[in-house]
Amino acid sequence: MTAWIFYSDHGKEFPAHRIYLHTTQSVSPADSLRRIYRNIDINPEMIYYLKNRTGETFVESLKKSVAAGLMIGIGCIVYLSLESKIAGALLFSVGLFLICSFGMFLFTGKIGYIIKTGNKPNCAVIWLGNLFGSIAVSVIARIAKPSLHETAAAMVENKLNQNYLAIVILSFLCGILMYSAVENFRKNPNSVSGIVGIVLCVSVFILCGFEHSIADMNYLVMAISSADQALQYLLFIVVVSVSNGLGALAIRFLTKEKE
Repeated sequence: MTAWIFYSDHGKEFPAHRIYLHTTQSVSPADSLRRIYRNIDINPEMIYYLKNRTGETFVESLKKSVAAGLMIGIGCIVYLSLESKIAGALLFSVGLFLICSFGMFLFTGKIGYIIKTGNKPNCAVIWLGNLFGSIAVSVIARIAKPSLHETAAAMVENKLNQNYLAIVILSFLCGILMYSAVENFRKNPNSVSGIVGIVLCVSVFILCGFEHSIADMNYLVMAISSADQALQYLLFIVVVSVSNGLGALAIRFLTKEKE
């Protein structure tokens, strides 16, 4: 039995439009779509979203994820370029603000939504897209501003000198703040509350020294000086990413309203 669930423009299910196809054969999404369309009067908008979810999800998710990695990279560049940590922390938030405003996909902002949502994000694709975007912007930033390498290298050395328990805790707390910022903006889009929430959450995680996996991707690419460092850097990013996710999932579990 195959179940199709149709989605609206905001990622929510169309009420009373859950359709079941009873079959003993393996049915492709395209064949299923044709069978449904022949037998049931469906709003064309529903057909559009079913097509997107079966044919274009990967590409669209990857594009928006790469863009998000670029935005976080810009935030990292401005933070490394300023002597004032407070000013850098405040301006870093431009990255997350643009991500939320334009609907880009950031791993730390999406991972919490894998808990009981109608449109679960593909977090593996998002993470990879964020990585590609981070590498791209960090490489060109190093070319344009060579001084960023030394600044980033000093920061990364301090990060890697932490024990892994500290890294897990700091990353977990960052995950809580990132989910909270995104969820607040989702509930208060383009309002003063939504924007202030982003600025405060981002500034707090930076000034507290919390670890943000996508930001750290950028710092590590700017700091790396030999291939021998790659494995150590990758392990660090994986630990931070998992811990960010756990923090986001924990705060969503504790605060999610009943549907």
